Amino acid sequence: MENIYIKELKKILENYYATAQKLNNQKKQNNEYYSPDIAETANKKVDANLNDAYEQTRKAINAKYLNVREILAKGTFYSASELTDAKAIFESGLELSTFTVRGYIEKAEMQGNFTMLAYIKNWIEKQLVAGKNEYATINVFYPIDHLYVYKKLSNRALHITDLIHQNKQIMQNPLEIVYFGKSDISDAELNTISNGERIYINAEKSVPEIVNHTFDDYTLDGFSE
Repeated sequence: MENIYIKELKKILENYYATAQKLNNQKKQNNEYYSPDIAETANKKVDANLNDAYEQTRKAINAKYLNVREILAKGTFYSASELTDAKAIFESGLELSTFTVRGYIEKAEMQGNFTMLAYIKNWIEKQLVAGKNEYATINVFYPIDHLYVYKKLSNRALHITDLIHQNKQIMQNPLEIVYFGKSDISDAELNTISNGERIYINAEKSVPEIVNHTFDDYTLDGFSE
């Protein structure tokens, strides 16, 4: 299943591309059908619309990123109340297979339960210190791991927006939009964010206000707080 964040960014890019294409065609028609002075006046209005569409697209991408950034910040607030019954199994001293551990990780991920994920990560690290290297192949992703990927995708979307605004080759062959998200991140990074649904579970999570600003320093290119 396609990551919902990638899908939403792609939609923003597609809408901007369609708008830019329509306005650029309008400029061509103005140059073809009007006298130079009239065409120049008409194209100034078109250029203003192009610039507005460009700025609005950049703001839409940044707003999307800020939303997911705040949700991920909520995920850094670990609460004992979010520890599930699986905690007792990890504390039982039983030998747990990597398959079993991965199963608990997957369940915590589906629940958007970063508290439980942090607990399992800590448990794995203790096992590795004890020489149980079979657990070394198990990955547990923290909110910051997700944020790195979403920031990379968002900056890539901003770059494509710039190419459209500059009327580059992408306007004749928009493959970078068609394949957005497929070639912009690695398989490992895509595995980190999966379909994206898990993080939105934390959207309504109640946390101290300061927690919402945990990742405020992680801004997109060209933006500041």
